[in-house]
Amino acid sequence: MDRRCVCGGICKLRELIEEHPAELAYDFRHRFNLSIDDIGETVTWREAILLTAILTRDPSSWTQAAWSGWAYPVSREWMVASHTYDLHAALNARKGSKPKPYPNPFPNTTAERMGKTDRTPQEVQKILDWMNPKE
Repeated sequence: MDRRCVCGGICKLRELIEEHPAELAYDFRHRFNLSIDDIGETVTWREAILLTAILTRDPSSWTQAAWSGWAYPVSREWMVASHTYDLHAALNARKGSKPKPYPNPFPNTTAERMGKTDRTPQEVQKILDWMNPKE
């Protein structure tokens, strides 16, 4: 890891500490038995960056949940179980009815759709074909 990567990582870590201090402090204390005040003293900045990189990829950490805009963290097993529940409910639903999905912490991405357009699907396809010519 060269010096530029560590420096960029330090800036990102400081930004994460400023944006989500409680969540990062909780995860550092409970997962690593460290305080975020230990960064730079007991634990090196490089190690703190590496530990935080793991936290931001782990859906069961409060850091990742806050970073992703979730209401609370969940385990990978919970995700599988909730999706299994949704599939089971969909398979056993009455014809024509749509079962309510299992509540989850993820933000509602269908509430407000980005990129609304009055174009027809054919017009959109024509624009996409023009942007990506096949040679």
